[in-house]
Amino acid sequence: MNDVHLMLDIHRERSSELRAEAAADRLARAVPRHGPGRTWRSRWHVGGSRTPDLS
Repeated sequence: MNDVHLMLDIHRERSSELRAEAAADRLARAVPRHGPGRTWRSRWHVGGSRTPDLS
């Protein structure tokens, strides 16, 4: 294997690692983060009112 092939293999390996990291970052941003005990429903339930709790 000559130097050109070695460099190309290194480049391909690194680019695939970067693509995997980018995909993991996109997935992490897509998953909603809520504090413990808070759900999307608990934000809308305010003492029987149907107005959202924005605090």
